[in-house]
Amino acid sequence: MKNLFYSIFFMLLFTSIVSSQYLVVDTAFTTDPGLSGAPASCIWSGGTSYGSTASIATGFSCADDFTVPAGQTWKIDSVRVYAYQTGSTTTSTFNAGNIRIWRGKPDSVGAVIVFGDTTGTGFVSSRWSGVYRVSSTTLTNTQRPIMGITLRGGGTLLTAGNYYVEYWLNGTISSGPFTPAKTLPNRVNPPNQNGLQRTIATNVWAAAVDPSPTTVGFNLMVMGTNLTGIANNNEIPNKFELKQNYPNPFNPTTSINFDIPKAGYTRLTVYNSMGQLVATLVDGELSAGTHDIQFNASELASGIYMYKLENGTNVDTKKMTLVK
Repeated sequence: MKNLFYSIFFMLLFTSIVSSQYLVVDTAFTTDPGLSGAPASCIWSGGTSYGSTASIATGFSCADDFTVPAGQTWKIDSVRVYAYQTGSTTTSTFNAGNIRIWRGKPDSVGAVIVFGDTTGTGFVSSRWSGVYRVSSTTLTNTQRPIMGITLRGGGTLLTAGNYYVEYWLNGTISSGPFTPAKTLPNRVNPPNQNGLQRTIATNVWAAAVDPSPTTVGFNLMVMGTNLTGIANNNEIPNKFELKQNYPNPFNPTTSINFDIPKAGYTRLTVYNSMGQLVATLVDGELSAGTHDIQFNASELASGIYMYKLENGTNVDTKKMTLVK
């Protein structure tokens, strides 16, 4: 018992001096050029729905899964989900929300809640993602600006296993809120999706579909610390630096490493050879330090891509090559 106490104590101590990282980056929703260069997230070619309801007011929540790899322990600081309210401007209308983190699929035997409740008090912040939700015939429509909503993770410790993040939201206008399904740049629905929707009044879970029986998935970003990798991140760099990804060329994953000397809003994005945004890897506040972001390009075609880092007034861009 004493050994367990000291293990947890030292993990939490080291965490206090380590920069939070994006542990899960799952944001496949940019598909097309939109209005005046703003990217668009188009409904997939077989779909009919702009999004699924994740509304406190009307009694629905949404959920999707992520996995903590074997041998790792994660401390979860926050989770970012994506949603819109039809008719809003690019100034976010979201003002409430919460998450529950489930170990296991929520409607399965043995699934347990390891963090969160239904109070709706987990809202931290919300800002426009820079992307509009559209249909294939209205690629420049601006009625549905997608917001990234950050919700508290409570510093929860998660050991290796499969987890679901359940979330529900509220805003200042009557629409939705709705959360868009993942869509790939060629307007197809990614395979093997596990999105769920819950009817809160009856506590009934069902697969999120568009249309039935096609299950869709939702986009998540999980922020925290991998407590198995703390040794390399406890020094504050003295300059801004975006480093060459490694390996390069790569297939399908690569590591993008960068240094930021001051905490602040940071954005790391990936573009194809046509200049189209294909992935947003970081979009939010980061603490000063060295950051290592894993990029999985399994859903992209071979080719040359650009990755761009923005932090305050600092901007840098580098090339990388995907070879399949």
